[in-house]
Amino acid sequence: MDEKDFSITAGEQFVSRYPKSEETELGFCSGCGSNLFSHKLKRGKYIVRLGVLDDAPTQRPNVHIYCASKAPWFEITDQLDCYDELP
Repeated sequence: MDEKDFSITAGEQFVSRYPKSEETELGFCSGCGSNLFSHKLKRGKYIVRLGVLDDAPTQRPNVHIYCASKAPWFEITDQLDCYDELP
């Protein structure tokens, strides 16, 4: 999601950020350590972990990313494009 479309609506004081690399900043809960999002700084994008949302997401997946590092036992069974990295 684009930076302009991302906002934290509550609990921002509990969000800690970790600079993973020049390109990526991770956001996580300072209380429990849950991974909340990745901020792709050069791309101006956020990747939100869907498990942290209160409501069911309204947007469906349109691609699979990081397919090269998926668990060997996990089988992708749909027809969406697969990428080893961000497209």
